[in-house]
Amino acid sequence: MKIYLTISLFLFCNFLFAQYDVDIVGNQDITNTSGLWVTNKKINNNIKGSYLLFGDSNNIGIISTNQGRRFKVPNLNYNVKQDQIEAKISNDSVFIFDPGKIDMVEIDNRLFKRYEGSNLFSECYLEIVGRSKEISLLKKYDVIVKEGVFNPLTLQKQSPDTYIIKTKYFIFSHNALNEIRLKKGKLLKVFDEDSEKMDIYINENNLSIKEDGDLKLIFNYHNTL
Repeated sequence: MKIYLTISLFLFCNFLFAQYDVDIVGNQDITNTSGLWVTNKKINNNIKGSYLLFGDSNNIGIISTNQGRRFKVPNLNYNVKQDQIEAKISNDSVFIFDPGKIDMVEIDNRLFKRYEGSNLFSECYLEIVGRSKEISLLKKYDVIVKEGVFNPLTLQKQSPDTYIIKTKYFIFSHNALNEIRLKKGKLLKVFDEDSEKMDIYINENNLSIKEDGDLKLIFNYHNTL
């Protein structure tokens, strides 16, 4: 079955992405393209949960291109499983954006950018939790499938498999990525000569390094020193 573009979808593409070629991917044909493409969205209904970071929410995100242009895109989401930025068009189709043309993505007031993980991981999208001066705190997402409970007597599952999204944090400084465990002492070392001032600020404002919102405040404050 081929994907047929309706007039509304055609106008949607041309309004938002006039500067891009469009790949249209169906089951039987692929048109010549290089910018973004439409594909059938296959969902395993036997697995509960979601590998989409923002679930089924109807976010209006912002894509900033390498050419310095910005586009508002409805239903934008981060597919953790495939490491791709996509926009839902219908229940069975999505736009998948070419990462080579994206500089930055903003979804629900959260920023995402691709980073090269060196020997840690392949290039992928990371969330920018906080940044100041020459230091950025980044968050990496991965998804696993947690197997449901299996009853050996009935040879049937008592509970379904579930998608679980896992996270890790990294410090990006001087063009290098290093994983960091979110402990106060380890975080303070990142700020070098400002560590004492940062410690005072964290304590006086009762901030938690386990909360992304507080981490953003911490890095914003460091940028003022």
